[in-house]
Amino acid sequence: MSKHSKQLKLVINGGRIKAIYDDALVALMKEASAETKRASHVEPDGNTWYADLTPVGGPLLTGFKTRKAALEAEVQYLKRYVVA
Repeated sequence: MSKHSKQLKLVINGGRIKAIYDDALVALMKEASAETKRASHVEPDGNTWYADLTPVGGPLLTGFKTRKAALEAEVQYLKRYVVA
């Protein structure tokens, strides 16, 4: 395994696959009928960033000093509550 490999979590439920989008899924998505839906939005708010998870019934996570911190919180939430 190369040092750049990554692990993707796919959850199959009733023929539907849930996953956090990653470019590594492009080939798989080309071979199947795939629909992607936005689960959240990470946006600036003045001097801070927020992760809006309301599209999946989640909270609005606020007060992050950097976009990277908001993205990390977004992914952590999605892994725990959406792609569980």
